[in-house]
Amino acid sequence: MLAPDTSSGTIVAVAILLVVIVATVAARRITAAVVAVPAAVVAPTVSTAWSRP
Repeated sequence: MLAPDTSSGTIVAVAILLVVIVATVAARRITAAVVAVPAAVVAPTVSTAWSRP
C-alpha cells in the first residue's frame, strides 16, 4: 500500500506503470488470440489438403 504522505508524482508514476503492465499483458493475449484463430482455421484446411492424394 502507498503511504499517505506519498507525493502525487509517485502515485501518478505507479498508476502509469500499472497501466503499462496491464496494456502489455492485454496486448500479448490479443496477439496470441490473433495468431491462434487463423492457425486453428488454417490447420484443418492444410491437413485436409495434405491427406488428399
